[in-house]
Amino acid sequence: MLSSFSKCYGEKEIDSISTEEVITFLNDLTTENGQSTKYLRYSHLKAFFNFCINSFSLKVKNPCNNSILRKIYRMSKLPRKRYIDKETIDEMIFRTENARNRLILELQARGGLRIGEVLKLTLKCVDGRKLILEKPKRDREYEGAFMQS
Repeated sequence: MLSSFSKCYGEKEIDSISTEEVITFLNDLTTENGQSTKYLRYSHLKAFFNFCINSFSLKVKNPCNNSILRKIYRMSKLPRKRYIDKETIDEMIFRTENARNRLILELQARGGLRIGEVLKLTLKCVDGRKLILEKPKRDREYEGAFMQS
């Protein structure tokens, strides 16, 4: 990105680059990109100008510090995740007729286990309310989970 910026504006002085030129450059660069990529390109260019201004002790305003640019290239907000409430999970577990499936759901809900971890459990893994997982996904030798009530 900075190489294409230097091709376009390499001959100009930093203090002579205007906000309009920055908008034009970013629009040309990110026409077919998603909003997160546009934000990333804007952030890189803004950081580049900040670096130049601070390194060379210039008394220039960053052309990327503009309210229009901030609004155009702001990070899109991700939708909030929806979680199932405890009562619904309890009802799902209660309505499950197969004992094996009920136990699997109970272990996942109360112990926070993945399905693969539940299926690997054996009788020797249970110590009261504590479950000892052998060969967990993380790089540990073993890992423990505690069953909530």
